[in-house]
Order: sequence, then C-alpha cells, then structure tokens
Amino acid sequence: MYRKSKILMDTLVTITVVSNSKDSAEKAIDTAFSEIEKLEKLFNFFTPDSEISLINKNAGISEVKVSPDTLDILDKAIYVSEKTKGAFDATIGAVITLYDFYKKVKPEDSSIKKNLSLVNYRHLMIDRNKSTAFLKKRGMYIDLGGISKGYAADKAVDTLKRNRIHSGLVSVAGDIKAFGLKPDGIPWKIGIRNPRIPPNPPLVKGG
Repeated sequence: MYRKSKILMDTLVTITVVSNSKDSAEKAIDTAFSEIEKLEKLFNFFTPDSEISLINKNAGISEVKVSPDTLDILDKAIYVSEKTKGAFDATIGAVITLYDFYKKVKPEDSSIKKNLSLVNYRHLMIDRNKSTAFLKKRGMYIDLGGISKGYAADKAVDTLKRNRIHSGLVSVAGDIKAFGLKPDGIPWKIGIRNPRIPPNPPLVKGG
C-alpha cells in the first residue's frame, strides 16, 4: 500500500493506493494529483483568471467559453440545487464575499438581505452545445466551495482507475472516496467523529 499527501485546494489531499509496484503506484498518484491541480486552476473562486472567476466577472454581460470539466461541475451544481430546492446554491458567492472569516466579522443584516437577491441557481445558464456558462444578473458570483472538493475526489479516483489502480482511497479534506478493498481483502472504513464530542485531551504527566 502506498500513500502520498499534498496541499491542494487550500487543504491537505491524501491519496492511498493498493499496488504491487511502487513505480506504478507513485505514477498513478502523481497523475491524480495533477488532475486535482488542473481542477483547482479552473474552479478557484479567488484566482482572477480561473474559469469561475471569468464567469463571475462577466455576470450580466456575456457568456464565457469554458472547459468540459467546468461545464460538468456546474451541471452537477444545478442538479443538486434543484434536488435540495435551493438549500445548496452555487451562486451563494454574492453573500460569501460579504464575510471576513479571518477577522470573524459578520456583515450587516441589511447587506446580506440585499445580496440574497443575487443568489438564484436558476439564473446560472449553461449551454453544452456552445460550451458556455452565463450568470444572468450583474453582481452574481459562483462559489463552488461546497462541491468542488468532492468533485475533485471523484475525478482523482477516475484517474487512478485509468492508471490500472483497482483499490484506493482519496481524501480531499472531509470529502473522501474509496474504491476496491484493502490489502487484507476488507472494505475501507471511514470514521466520522461526532462534532459535539470534543477529542480526547492529551495525557500530561507531572514532573
């Protein structure tokens, strides 16, 4: 079993694979990392030249030509938005930008209410025939933070499988995808800690 970790998408990404060949395992893992790096460049909300940023800059102005991956994730985002009746909405960016999470500053309720008028997944239009995406209203912003890491984990697993890896686990922060069996033939187990129960404190011995 081989494992490598790397900081991508502003978080720790760990890829574990089962293989009889170290060279094959490392090549597959590195290829999967490259796939995630590619997606990060396309989807990053804060990178000025990412495809998502270009869509945001052209909101209410013009359609933007985008890659198949960007079309695919936007299609999935719209699907999830419809299924959750808007509980998940990738156009939440107009509200997210009001918050200063580092300084823990909450915006005024009036500002939130105003920008909520710019949150509506129904105004996110994609055209697969023309490979374009468009936000109908000026000031709308797409933020894929709620879906991009899970999407990246899925794509990394697809990449590993194309490289003849039949078992492994990809962890992108809290988004984890496993496939196949562990070396001992047992399915992978994923532990989820109860957020209401604090972790055990470290034992301290007096000197």
